[in-house]
Amino acid sequence: MPLWAIFYCGMIVLSAFFTISVFVKRGSYYIPGQLMSSLFSVLMFLFYYGTYIQKPQSLFIVLCMFLYIIYWEVWENRVLFPVIAEDTDDLSTTNFDLTQQQKVSQNMYIVMMTFVVVISLPLLYVTLSLVRSYV
Repeated sequence: MPLWAIFYCGMIVLSAFFTISVFVKRGSYYIPGQLMSSLFSVLMFLFYYGTYIQKPQSLFIVLCMFLYIIYWEVWENRVLFPVIAEDTDDLSTTNFDLTQQQKVSQNMYIVMMTFVVVISLPLLYVTLSLVRSYV
């Protein structure tokens, strides 16, 4: 496995532990759900590069894992995404509290969403390449 993939998998693991530690009070389902999403993300890299384990015989398993990752990161973590503030809203720059819905300017929202898409590209590339390897 290339060095960049090892660092990317490490980043996935670190972000999972950070998210769990910050949002531990969200419910008993949240910790296993976040761990499964992170585990499935790392497994995509291990399957693709054939490191330590072989890829599953069925494409269905890989697709289910990917759909779960998408579901978890978009739907269950939807409260992590900020709301675009109205022009009349007062944007606080001093009290950044992750337990409440944050409001950001429209430009900052575009920057944040661009960052999320860019940071997700390696996982998307590896997953699509893994799916193509079955065909």
